[in-house]
Amino acid sequence: SMIKLLQFEWRKLWRQKSLYICFGFGLLIILLTILSLKIYGILEPACNMIYMILNSGFVAFLGIFVALFICQDYNQQTIKNIYARGYSRSAVFFSKYLISLFVTVFMALVYLLFTFLCSVILGSSVGSLAGWQWGVMALQFWTLIGFHAMFFGISMMIGKVGGSVALNLVGINFAFVILELIFSVLEIDFKIQNFNLQNLFTALFDTIFYLEMPTKLLLRAIFLPLSYGVIFITAGWFVNYRREV
Repeated sequence: SMIKLLQFEWRKLWRQKSLYICFGFGLLIILLTILSLKIYGILEPACNMIYMILNSGFVAFLGIFVALFICQDYNQQTIKNIYARGYSRSAVFFSKYLISLFVTVFMALVYLLFTFLCSVILGSSVGSLAGWQWGVMALQFWTLIGFHAMFFGISMMIGKVGGSVALNLVGINFAFVILELIFSVLEIDFKIQNFNLQNLFTALFDTIFYLEMPTKLLLRAIFLPLSYGVIFITAGWFVNYRREV
């Protein structure tokens, strides 16, 4: 059943050293960032500091972790044993998606709490967030879900750790750079970088300085991660369904 498959993936997940290494380094980066801000005397109130959650090394480590977790069964050829137990490809696909998504959101929340506590311990005031700022934070998490879908889809399509890690880290940004270059050569006035999730993260972070949420940014933050999710999950499922094992 699907429940047993989820339990199997869950147990396998927590035995992976990559989980602790990837997110441990992410916590270290946050700590070092907060320490450096403290040293230079520019430490923000703790509530403002939590905007760092998605502008730290979290996304990069997420791309590495998802690739390692998803590709493990394909690299070790254990995926054949899972299918041999009678589980369908769709069941395996979505069990991996749900487990990795849960860990992604859970660890993001841990990063948020870690950032807040470290800021307070190092002398930052607690501060407060306006209602629209809580909305920005919700959109950050929504964008993170879109990022996870992209990393997951790429990893399921590639099935190899090395290639998946490389594409997760630089593939999408490289693609946008090439597209931007093509549009520039053809003199097409189209801001293709607005459709890059990494740029969306930056734009959401910048709202802390604008003290508002522009309507265009709000719509982009709602629909862009959704589009990534639909495209990459569909593509990952299709390639996985047709792959020979």
